[in-house]
Amino acid sequence: MNRKIWRHALCIALCILCCILACAAQTSLLPGYLDDTYFVCDLLLCLTLAFGICAGKAYGAFLGIFAGVLADSTGGFGISLLPLFYMLCGYFIAVCAELIPNKKFPVYMAFGAFSVIGRSLVSMIYVMLSSGSLPILDVIRYVTLPILLGTCLALPVIYPVGLLVTLPIKEINKHSIDKIM
Repeated sequence: MNRKIWRHALCIALCILCCILACAAQTSLLPGYLDDTYFVCDLLLCLTLAFGICAGKAYGAFLGIFAGVLADSTGGFGISLLPLFYMLCGYFIAVCAELIPNKKFPVYMAFGAFSVIGRSLVSMIYVMLSSGSLPILDVIRYVTLPILLGTCLALPVIYPVGLLVTLPIKEINKHSIDKIM
């Protein structure tokens, strides 16, 4: 029993470390290199989806809340609905993976595309409500499409990270953590 707890704690610590590193890369490294291309990549959403599908509903929901709070706190706008959106994405991708067994990567890519579209719409609504009178085509061109393109390109790259980080809990009984949810 004690060994299971340590493995879950190790997995949670690795997931949190990956989220912090992804947030640092998303806010400091990528914008510096890609300013002229308007390329925006939501690495935290990709990690939330990867951890949700590889580790289960509880991990997906927990990491979704953590990643959403991290993304909002580094953005400087206060806490919005992003943690709730990330939590729902992390939880429901695990539910979809349980409904369609043995096809995790196609479920990850399909659900990831729908999540990215939802994230783009949330960003577009937030920009429209906060700025007032921006033309909708400019919001789509400079906010929605870069998030959509960048995150869809990063989805297959981030998936192996979720597989590697969740290795410590692969040997544990699958239902031990998901009984909470």
